Amino acid sequence: GYRDQSALEKLLVEQMSSEKNALHCELGELLERATVRDYIVPDVLPHPAVVLVYGAGGDGKSMTCWTIAKHIAEGRPFMVRGKHVPVDQGPVLILNGDQAEDILAEQLMEAELPAKGVFIQNDWNLQRYSQFARLMDRIKPKLVIIDSLIGCSGGRAFDENKSDFATPLYWLSRNNGTTFHGATILI
Repeated sequence: GYRDQSALEKLLVEQMSSEKNALHCELGELLERATVRDYIVPDVLPHPAVVLVYGAGGDGKSMTCWTIAKHIAEGRPFMVRGKHVPVDQGPVLILNGDQAEDILAEQLMEAELPAKGVFIQNDWNLQRYSQFARLMDRIKPKLVIIDSLIGCSGGRAFDENKSDFATPLYWLSRNNGTTFHGATILI
């Protein structure tokens, strides 16, 4: 009886989540499953985690993310507190809802991202939970960049103070590493 795509999406994601996650457990079970937080860039970017990068338009949020992506994709050491530290190399997934393809390609070339190990999905919408979970499990990225929060909100970003706007962020945080392959997600 569902005719609304978002209702079907919600039903599918709830099923996926319930199949992968225990609904309840005792504290002892939770403590046994708990792991020590890892980092893909030591002392800078935890893994898995959801990190929101904030700044005014033109401040360099995207370029900062592209630079981090380059280090992760290539396994290049990263400068932290004056010292080069190793990074956890792996695939990078860019979910683009902000830029036209040609502009995005220009930005990624300017940041010198490698042609291999960086995957791009254009015209992204944060409400595509099941598609996100399938992408994550197929690519298994170390780093995901969602650019930008407003651009990927599918026109629902009219008021950032409304709870509907934050729902996808809560979903990403709650399901990162359980419903889908765990990663560091930069938004």
